[in-house]
Amino acid sequence: MRMRPHSIRTQLVTLLLVPSLSLAHRWMYSTYSSVNDALRLIRAVGMYRYYGTVPGQ
Repeated sequence: MRMRPHSIRTQLVTLLLVPSLSLAHRWMYSTYSSVNDALRLIRAVGMYRYYGTVPGQ
């Protein structure tokens, strides 16, 4: 019994899907990291204004 070869469309989707998912994952991680750092900085500024210093220093 002989297997049918995959169509060109299936091969292209497979070849493009893996790098695209990897790129999307890296983009989401870097966005999360940047936004998280920005929010921490905003909270630190608010604490400095309220307490006169950043707690832990």
